[in-house]
Amino acid sequence: MLQKYGKLRACITAVKYARVMVLDSFNCVHVFSEQGDCLSRFTLNESKPYYARSIAFHRSSERVVVLSLDVTDLQRNRILIYTKDGVFVRRILLHPKCEKVTSIFAVAEEGRVAMFDHESRSILLVE
Repeated sequence: MLQKYGKLRACITAVKYARVMVLDSFNCVHVFSEQGDCLSRFTLNESKPYYARSIAFHRSSERVVVLSLDVTDLQRNRILIYTKDGVFVRRILLHPKCEKVTSIFAVAEEGRVAMFDHESRSILLVE
């Protein structure tokens, strides 16, 4: 049964093994079963003081990919990569041309990240 867990931001991704991850407003990832039971959670400490905007899951590597934006310095936006259990792996600083990236992004099976640039209305690929 799906339960309500406070004010969770509408940022969700499907995970292997019939699980779903939800990114909340406090840089915390909640892991739910397909029945809606909360199985675990972890905090994205490396995202602070940035604003974790969106989440995706790379199935073959079982990595969690987070788009993290700095609202005070748009040239410091980045992608953060974690294990499925929340252990930080690495960060990728985005090119300054990615400053207008919205929270719409996805991870392809080969590992490339596609993001939507709101200003130019185009898709940007990060390899």
